[in-house]
Amino acid sequence: MKYKKLIVAVVLVLGALAGVGFGAVKYEHNKDMHSSDKRNAAYNLLSRSILSDKQSDVILDFTDVRNQVRDYADKNIGKDNASIYFQYLPTGTSFGYGETRAFTGASLIKVPFVMNLYKLSEEGKVNLDKKVALKTEWLNDQYGELYKKGAGYMLTYRDAAKLAMEDSDNTAVLMILDALQNAKMQPKEEAINYLDIDFQLTSTDQVQIGAQSYTSLLKCLYFSCYLKLSDSQEILSYMSQSSFNDRLTAQIPDGVVVAHKIGTFNKEVQSDCGIFYVPNRKYSLCVMLKQSDPEASRHISEISKMVYDYVTSAAPANLNE
Repeated sequence: MKYKKLIVAVVLVLGALAGVGFGAVKYEHNKDMHSSDKRNAAYNLLSRSILSDKQSDVILDFTDVRNQVRDYADKNIGKDNASIYFQYLPTGTSFGYGETRAFTGASLIKVPFVMNLYKLSEEGKVNLDKKVALKTEWLNDQYGELYKKGAGYMLTYRDAAKLAMEDSDNTAVLMILDALQNAKMQPKEEAINYLDIDFQLTSTDQVQIGAQSYTSLLKCLYFSCYLKLSDSQEILSYMSQSSFNDRLTAQIPDGVVVAHKIGTFNKEVQSDCGIFYVPNRKYSLCVMLKQSDPEASRHISEISKMVYDYVTSAAPANLNE
């Protein structure tokens, strides 16, 4: 396999991985088994998600919302200008619209950089709580306000990761990239290569990726397939505190947790991808549009609302045998 080196890429674009193993499980039957246990024993080759006694999370038909999203995108965006991918996490059901079409990922790629940093920490090669002085060459005013602290300001790598996820801070990411370079992380060990995600590097070292491929990174955090549970949890918690709320989360009720990351490439590409923690009905949604703002943000917001409204109102599937 040919691995692509990303540590020095994205120089400043900056501005079911479920791990499910299939196999029969041996169950012992007894008269005291609960109804859910009996169902699991009888249908041991089927997903536990659809065998639970509480099936409010089981939605199997997404035809209506799929058509709504596609009709909206056809009318307002155009197929050549959109990469959209939805996945319902309890069952893995998904749909897309140009989901494999690759656009410039821009700040979306800060997520795998932070994942790489935490992997190095797990391997004992980076101390996340070590304080480091900002260098002049890291200061960047395109995203975030860390640059205002100036050269010599001290912060930890954990602080930098938090700022990179919450504020998409470019200075923080340049600090992280320096750590990755110094640790000489091998390309095959990087999150994006570890997951064998489909992406391309342009002649100017900018990452081109589609919504479906990018969702693999989100699911890898959700299922903790690359990092320890505590590290995956920490990164997602930072993403859930994003300061950018004019896209995916603009029309979502305040009480709903959304761990997401935005991407902005000049006036050409606007993106927002995340996991929505709707009780019993969690899902991921990634929208990448080849448009300028504020139009793109408005379309991302409208698509997100369509999906949220459907997921939260759809009747559960009838799973009677």
